[in-house]
Amino acid sequence: MLTARSLCFLLLLTWLLLAPAAFGHAQPAAGFELDLQDLKTPAAPAAVKKKKSTPVARTKATVKTTGKVSDTKAPALLQHVEKSQSPVMSELALKATDPCQLAERLAVAVAHRVPEQELLYDLDLKPVAAVTFGGLRLLVVCDLAAAEAYTYRRLLADHGVELVSIASGTAASVVTAVIADALGISYQLQQETLNGELSYLFPAEFERKRPLKLTIQP
Repeated sequence: MLTARSLCFLLLLTWLLLAPAAFGHAQPAAGFELDLQDLKTPAAPAAVKKKKSTPVARTKATVKTTGKVSDTKAPALLQHVEKSQSPVMSELALKATDPCQLAERLAVAVAHRVPEQELLYDLDLKPVAAVTFGGLRLLVVCDLAAAEAYTYRRLLADHGVELVSIASGTAASVVTAVIADALGISYQLQQETLNGELSYLFPAEFERKRPLKLTIQP
């Protein structure tokens, strides 16, 4: 038979066992009630966060230039123009029968004739030709004695004038060489035939605007 003391002990034990469970069930109810209160309270609108726009980097426009198309016909056209602009060669034939006459005509043909008085400087000479070329000046005389030729040559040299004396019987090749050398003229012997015919080429230079082909016939 249970005594009053034993009964009290059982009640206390039962309470101790049931109290935590009862307390645990009560807590969710309180939390649930709190949640219901929160639902009833209007929530403040959340601040809308502006999306920061990312600046787009500007790229420099690339302008592609198209190079000038090379004209394949340009070289041929240029050659044609140069060929058409090349000076036409002059041709002259002289006779070598008289060396003095040949010297006169040859000097006038390869250089520029000027009045004799411009180069004489009051000297008593009888030149057959007075010419200039590329800044050089020349008097051509015939059959002048060697001593006189030497004296006059020195006197004229003081004025910057050359003197060439052609003697009778001088070969055509010598006449050509002496006059050309005195005037500093470049030339080329192109042909010498068996019968004594000579062909010279004088290029275009200084006052001579066109090349000259000179043929000296025997």
